[in-house]
Amino acid sequence: MSIARVLTVLLLSVVLLAGCGARSTHRAAPYVREVDAVAGNLDSVTNDLYTPSDASSAASELVTLQAALRKAATGLAAITPPPSVRADHERLVKAVAALARGVTPLIAQLRAGNVQGADAAFSLKAAGEARRAIAAIRAAGYEIEVPLLG
Repeated sequence: MSIARVLTVLLLSVVLLAGCGARSTHRAAPYVREVDAVAGNLDSVTNDLYTPSDASSAASELVTLQAALRKAATGLAAITPPPSVRADHERLVKAVAALARGVTPLIAQLRAGNVQGADAAFSLKAAGEARRAIAAIRAAGYEIEVPLLG
């Protein structure tokens, strides 16, 4: 897998989480606005990233992305969700934090110049869990729009 492909796949997984613009069918719009604010910060960071041409540059970009994911997880954790989505919101927080942690071995492999090792270290499991949590929140009536998932 090329460096550009590794970073592209990771960025796509983050974009799935980042664009949480929303309208709620509930009167709990403050929750949606709080999630929007956190997602907007993550989205702005991902928009500033570029596709690197070498392993070292890719590692640097991923360090920036990892910091944004950690900040998003902290921001989401600070939100008090409505009782009907509390468990799903907590799943989302855990998934975003896990995605941030999951970048660590990828960064280490890229810093060592091991693109093949970076490929082996990469997993989208946390992104899948985040998508499932978002889907459950949407099913509860909090219409969070997530790019690429429709």
